Amino acid sequence: MYRLFTAIDIPDDILDYICSFQKKMPSLKWCRKEQMHLTLNFIGNADEKLFLKIKKELASLTYDKLKISLGGTGFFPGTKNPSIFWLDIKQSSELGNLQKKIENILSGLGIKPEAREFKAHLTLLRIKDRNFLNVEKLSALYSAFEIKSFIPEAFVLYSSKLTPNGPIYTKEASYSNKNIHFDEL
Repeated sequence: MYRLFTAIDIPDDILDYICSFQKKMPSLKWCRKEQMHLTLNFIGNADEKLFLKIKKELASLTYDKLKISLGGTGFFPGTKNPSIFWLDIKQSSELGNLQKKIENILSGLGIKPEAREFKAHLTLLRIKDRNFLNVEKLSALYSAFEIKSFIPEAFVLYSSKLTPNGPIYTKEASYSNKNIHFDEL
């Protein structure tokens, strides 16, 4: 059984920059660098047969060139009772279109789309104990964050194994855009 999702990887230099802010508040249990990505679609559990169908169908997808820009922060569900602290990813029509195309492929395979609307973000911190959290201090930490942008070469199909030390992600397939010629960028 596979626990699957699609995502876009963030370049290492940008992840290093993001993680440099975390060192200023080391007492918090930040998401580790290797766990950070832009989730496009959470698929859930799939048996071997469905997993192979998903891999095959996603390989046929073409999409427009994406430019991903990160900057600004927020909390899910809000600042009153937060459970997630995140870095904003500026929503572009190209990113929204890619997410929707993947969702349509998955829907055609009988996988129900998530009920909540897609909100592009990068999870920085999962908040377990709200009693020791200073929302203002946490927001101020990233106020000096300079907007970073990149052009992804692909999106990825990941599997996830949940462990007591956090999830372990495995790249199952990578889907580069057949419409983009990166030497021309």
